Amino acid sequence: HYAYIGQTTRDLPEGNWAVLDGRQVKYFCGDLQFATNARRLFSVLQIPGKWGTPPIPGAQVLLIDAKPVLKALYFNSQVWISPNGDHFAVAITPREGAPGFLTVDTKPVPGTEGAQIGGVYFSPDGKRLAVLCTPAGATTGRFMILDGKKQQKYQSIEAETGVFTFAPRFSADSSKFFYGATNNNVRYLVVNEEESD
Repeated sequence: HYAYIGQTTRDLPEGNWAVLDGRQVKYFCGDLQFATNARRLFSVLQIPGKWGTPPIPGAQVLLIDAKPVLKALYFNSQVWISPNGDHFAVAITPREGAPGFLTVDTKPVPGTEGAQIGGVYFSPDGKRLAVLCTPAGATTGRFMILDGKKQQKYQSIEAETGVFTFAPRFSADSSKFFYGATNNNVRYLVVNEEESD
Protein backbone atom coordinates (compact mmCIF):
# COMPACT_ATOMS: atom_id res chain seq x y z
CA HIS A 1 0.00 0.00 0.00
CA TYR A 2 1.03 3.60 -0.45
CA ALA A 3 -0.36 7.03 0.35
CA TYR A 4 0.68 10.58 -0.30
CA ILE A 5 -0.58 14.13 0.13
CA GLY A 6 -0.25 17.21 -2.00
CA GLN A 7 -1.61 20.60 -2.94
CA THR A 8 -2.57 22.13 -6.23
CA THR A 9 -0.96 25.34 -7.37
CA ARG A 10 -3.95 27.22 -5.93
CA ASP A 11 -3.42 28.28 -2.33
CA LEU A 12 -6.93 27.23 -1.31
CA PRO A 13 -8.20 24.58 1.16
CA GLU A 14 -10.05 22.80 -1.65
CA GLY A 15 -6.71 22.54 -3.44
CA ASN A 16 -5.47 19.98 -0.90
CA TRP A 17 -5.78 16.29 -1.67
CA ALA A 18 -4.62 12.86 -0.55
CA VAL A 19 -4.21 9.65 -2.53
CA LEU A 20 -4.43 6.12 -1.16
CA ASP A 21 -3.33 3.25 -3.42
CA GLY A 22 -3.76 5.45 -6.49
CA ARG A 23 -7.26 6.74 -5.64
CA GLN A 24 -8.02 10.24 -4.38
CA VAL A 25 -9.70 10.15 -0.96
CA LYS A 26 -12.26 12.60 0.40
CA TYR A 27 -10.21 14.03 3.23
CA PHE A 28 -6.90 15.80 3.58
CA CYS A 29 -4.50 15.04 6.43
CA GLY A 30 -0.82 15.15 7.17
CA ASP A 31 1.70 12.73 8.64
CA LEU A 32 0.38 9.71 6.77
CA GLN A 33 1.80 6.54 8.29
CA PHE A 34 0.93 2.89 7.77
CA ALA A 35 1.21 0.31 10.53
CA THR A 36 4.13 -2.02 9.82
CA ASN A 37 1.73 -4.75 8.73
CA ALA A 38 -0.05 -2.22 6.44
CA ARG A 39 -3.44 -3.04 7.97
CA ARG A 40 -4.18 0.51 9.17
CA LEU A 41 -3.38 4.02 7.98
CA PHE A 42 -2.73 6.67 10.64
CA SER A 43 -2.96 10.37 9.80
CA VAL A 44 -3.25 13.72 11.57
CA LEU A 45 -5.78 16.43 10.78
CA GLN A 46 -5.16 20.04 11.79
CA ILE A 47 -8.34 21.95 12.67
CA PRO A 48 -7.82 25.70 12.34
CA GLY A 49 -8.79 27.91 15.26
CA LYS A 50 -11.02 30.95 15.28
CA TRP A 51 -9.47 34.39 15.33
CA GLY A 52 -10.69 37.13 17.59
CA THR A 53 -9.87 38.56 21.00
CA PRO A 54 -8.38 36.41 22.38
CA PRO A 55 -7.64 33.97 19.55
CA ILE A 56 -8.96 30.45 20.06
CA PRO A 57 -6.34 27.86 19.13
CA GLY A 58 -7.17 25.03 16.80
CA ALA A 59 -6.82 21.37 17.55
CA GLN A 60 -5.31 18.23 16.11
CA VAL A 61 -7.19 15.01 15.42
CA LEU A 62 -5.69 11.56 14.98
CA LEU A 63 -7.46 9.44 12.40
CA ILE A 64 -7.18 5.72 11.75
CA ASP A 65 -8.43 4.73 8.32
CA ALA A 66 -10.05 8.19 8.05
CA LYS A 67 -12.02 7.77 11.29
CA PRO A 68 -11.26 10.22 14.16
CA VAL A 69 -10.04 8.50 17.32
CA LEU A 70 -8.30 11.21 19.39
CA LYS A 71 -8.54 15.01 19.59
CA ALA A 72 -6.20 17.30 21.51
CA LEU A 73 -4.95 20.86 21.48
CA TYR A 74 -1.49 19.60 20.44
CA PHE A 75 0.19 16.32 19.67
CA ASN A 76 3.57 16.67 21.37
CA SER A 77 5.19 13.76 19.56
CA GLN A 78 5.06 11.49 16.61
CA VAL A 79 2.56 8.63 16.54
CA TRP A 80 4.17 5.37 17.65
CA ILE A 81 2.54 2.19 16.34
CA SER A 82 3.03 -1.34 17.64
CA PRO A 83 4.62 -3.84 15.21
CA ASN A 84 1.35 -5.76 14.90
CA GLY A 85 -0.59 -2.53 14.24
CA ASP A 86 -3.01 -3.14 17.12
CA HIS A 87 -1.84 -0.32 19.43
CA PHE A 88 -0.72 3.28 19.06
CA ALA A 89 0.74 5.95 21.32
CA VAL A 90 0.98 9.73 21.11
CA ALA A 91 1.89 12.40 23.68
CA ILE A 92 -0.72 15.14 23.87
CA THR A 93 -1.56 18.45 25.47
CA PRO A 94 -5.33 18.10 25.93
CA ARG A 95 -6.17 21.80 26.37
CA GLU A 96 -4.58 25.18 27.03
CA GLY A 97 -2.72 25.29 30.37
CA ALA A 98 -3.06 21.56 31.05
CA PRO A 99 0.02 19.33 31.47
CA GLY A 100 0.84 16.99 28.65
CA PHE A 101 0.87 13.20 28.99
CA LEU A 102 1.25 10.07 26.92
CA THR A 103 -1.78 8.20 25.65
CA VAL A 104 -1.89 4.59 24.45
CA ASP A 105 -4.98 3.65 22.47
CA THR A 106 -6.40 7.06 23.58
CA LYS A 107 -5.99 6.25 27.33
CA PRO A 108 -3.57 8.23 29.58
CA VAL A 109 -0.43 6.42 30.74
CA PRO A 110 0.04 7.02 34.51
CA GLY A 111 3.38 8.55 35.45
CA THR A 112 3.82 10.51 32.21
CA GLU A 113 2.01 13.68 33.31
CA GLY A 114 4.20 16.67 32.44
CA ALA A 115 7.12 14.44 31.42
CA GLN A 116 8.95 14.79 28.14
CA ILE A 117 8.52 11.56 26.16
CA GLY A 118 11.77 10.47 24.54
CA GLY A 119 10.54 7.22 23.04
CA VAL A 120 7.81 4.61 23.10
CA TYR A 121 8.68 0.95 22.60
CA PHE A 122 6.15 -1.77 21.89
CA SER A 123 7.18 -5.41 22.10
CA PRO A 124 7.08 -7.42 18.86
CA ASP A 125 3.91 -9.22 20.01
CA GLY A 126 2.29 -5.88 20.96
CA LYS A 127 1.58 -7.01 24.54
CA ARG A 128 4.27 -5.05 26.38
CA LEU A 129 5.10 -1.34 26.50
CA ALA A 130 8.08 0.74 27.61
CA VAL A 131 8.24 4.54 27.72
CA LEU A 132 11.38 6.70 27.99
CA CYS A 133 10.70 9.84 30.08
CA THR A 134 12.47 12.95 31.28
CA PRO A 135 10.75 14.15 34.50
CA ALA A 136 8.61 17.27 34.39
CA GLY A 137 10.72 20.42 34.79
CA ALA A 138 14.02 18.49 34.81
CA THR A 139 16.91 19.20 32.48
CA THR A 140 18.82 16.02 33.31
CA GLY A 141 17.87 12.52 34.34
CA ARG A 142 15.70 9.95 32.64
CA PHE A 143 13.63 6.96 33.63
CA MET A 144 11.70 4.17 31.95
CA ILE A 145 8.14 3.08 32.58
CA LEU A 146 8.01 -0.63 31.80
CA ASP A 147 4.67 -2.45 31.74
CA GLY A 148 3.12 0.39 33.77
CA LYS A 149 5.83 0.45 36.47
CA LYS A 150 8.23 3.38 36.88
CA GLN A 151 11.85 2.25 36.99
CA GLN A 152 14.96 3.76 38.53
CA LYS A 153 16.06 7.22 37.41
CA TYR A 154 19.43 7.47 35.63
CA GLN A 155 21.55 10.45 34.63
CA SER A 156 21.15 9.29 31.05
CA ILE A 157 19.56 6.50 29.08
CA GLU A 158 20.61 5.77 25.53
CA ALA A 159 17.79 6.79 23.21
CA GLU A 160 19.55 6.13 19.91
CA THR A 161 22.23 3.72 18.80
CA GLY A 162 25.59 5.44 19.17
CA VAL A 163 28.93 4.77 20.79
CA PHE A 164 27.16 2.85 23.54
CA THR A 165 24.97 0.65 21.39
CA PHE A 166 22.26 -0.39 23.83
CA ALA A 167 19.36 1.76 22.69
CA PRO A 168 16.08 0.62 24.28
CA ARG A 169 14.44 -2.39 22.64
CA PHE A 170 12.67 -5.65 23.28
CA SER A 171 14.07 -9.08 22.54
CA ALA A 172 12.59 -10.85 19.53
CA ASP A 173 10.43 -13.09 21.75
CA SER A 174 9.12 -10.04 23.73
CA SER A 175 10.27 -11.54 27.05
CA LYS A 176 13.04 -9.03 27.80
CA PHE A 177 13.40 -5.27 27.52
CA PHE A 178 16.90 -3.85 27.72
CA TYR A 179 18.68 -0.52 27.48
CA GLY A 180 21.95 1.20 28.32
CA ALA A 181 22.01 3.67 31.21
CA THR A 182 24.61 5.82 32.97
CA ASN A 183 24.94 7.01 36.60
CA ASN A 184 28.06 8.72 37.98
CA ASN A 185 30.03 7.87 34.83
CA VAL A 186 29.28 4.16 35.27
CA ARG A 187 27.48 2.45 32.41
CA TYR A 188 24.97 -0.31 32.95
CA LEU A 189 22.98 -2.68 30.82
CA VAL A 190 19.51 -2.90 32.32
CA VAL A 191 17.50 -6.02 31.43
CA ASN A 192 13.87 -5.73 32.49
CA GLU A 193 14.56 -4.27 35.98
CA GLU A 194 18.00 -5.74 36.67
CA GLU A 195 21.26 -3.81 36.29
CA SER A 196 24.45 -5.42 35.12
CA ASP A 197 27.38 -5.41 37.60
